[in-house]
Amino acid sequence: MHSCYQRRLADTPVGDQPVRIELTVRRLYCDNARCERRTFVEKVAGLTFRYGRRTPALRRTLEAVAVALAGRAPGWSWCCTVRSAGRRCCGC
Repeated sequence: MHSCYQRRLADTPVGDQPVRIELTVRRLYCDNARCERRTFVEKVAGLTFRYGRRTPALRRTLEAVAVALAGRAPGWSWCCTVRSAGRRCCGC
């Protein structure tokens, strides 16, 4: 093992509270002499990917919002697209 470091990932909010996941991941040595990389970082399957700052669930949510808002009139509120059940945010 080479070292450890913290990764911070944004995840989908719970209620009105943002969620941040903090992981301690290991940086490992590569034993293959032909490998160009001397070290590499372990990945958590289904949660982390190279240079990722968001979880796959948050990425899907943000993509859905972007698709829903694409083509809307200027000034259309994103909360009208993803408003919580039972809440009225802007009168829509």
